[in-house]
Amino acid sequence: PVYLLPTGPVSSFLVISDPAAAKHVLRSSDNSTRNIYDKGLVAEVSQFLFGDGFAVACGDKWRVRRRAVAPSLHRAYLEVMLD
Repeated sequence: PVYLLPTGPVSSFLVISDPAAAKHVLRSSDNSTRNIYDKGLVAEVSQFLFGDGFAVACGDKWRVRRRAVAPSLHRAYLEVMLD
């Protein structure tokens, strides 16, 4: 399901548990010319506390960091961590 979690009088979090919907949001967020989903308040607070890391970076910074992190998310590594 996809639903809005109210966080205040004028804001909400989009909560997604459907893989197809999550894929749509993540791919749309990666498009710097048509980014329709903002990372929001959590990203602002995280950026203040932790800097421009992988989770809060946007655009080219995010692409560079994603490529650096991608090998560690390979299925073989994840299976070893979960066993």
